[in-house]
Amino acid sequence: MYFCSNEGLTPWPATVRVLGQWISARSFGGSSSELGQIQPDTIEHYLNDLRSYQVDSGLGIDVFSSPHLKRMIKGAGRLFNGAQPRERRPIMKKTLTRICSQPSLEPSTKLTKNSLNFDTAFKVAFAGFMRLGEFTYTKQQPTKPHTFKETKLTRRDIKICEGGRYATLLLRRSKADYKHKGVTILLTATGDGTCPVTGLARLLKEDPQPPTTPLIRILQPLRNPRGTRPTPTPSRCPTRRLPRP
Repeated sequence: MYFCSNEGLTPWPATVRVLGQWISARSFGGSSSELGQIQPDTIEHYLNDLRSYQVDSGLGIDVFSSPHLKRMIKGAGRLFNGAQPRERRPIMKKTLTRICSQPSLEPSTKLTKNSLNFDTAFKVAFAGFMRLGEFTYTKQQPTKPHTFKETKLTRRDIKICEGGRYATLLLRRSKADYKHKGVTILLTATGDGTCPVTGLARLLKEDPQPPTTPLIRILQPLRNPRGTRPTPTPSRCPTRRLPRP
């Protein structure tokens, strides 16, 4: 939509001409952050999303089988597919310990609400083997509260059980949940500075919010602690998932 509005083009129904111009723009990249260069595989993924939109809108989809578009993507692959993906190592517990505030188990130590939310996000994501998109959200998403509360993590999705021995987290949407039934993640208390249950309990106590408020909220940008950069957590462990009741 941004590309079409910027170029004065009509987005729907999609045409070979418009899609071809978009493929060319995204293959080479533009000066705008909205039109940065992306890999051919990503272009194909985005085209599939556009195709799905046209299916839902009752529009024709023959355009997406165009040999012309396929040759453009193939050509982009020959030109730009040499870039090697940046290595992303999984976050180990010793890394998590460095990222989180160490006195998090001491009630007398005050953390800012920013730090409290930041710490809790890392502890919960690590313990639950969560993907980055499962516990983060964009600025625009909370502006649609009904959709947000049905697809993203909110305060109502957390339950602390048996006096803090464990907690459950209801993940309403995830990449692997194709039928959108939701899954429950079991978070066990560890009793140390990276304990997800203690982090959640402290967050709920010191930063109380309505049930449909985002579980994690960052009030202002944070500098990455110790020069680290948040990266996706390790692959999920299926044994930690329970079917949604």
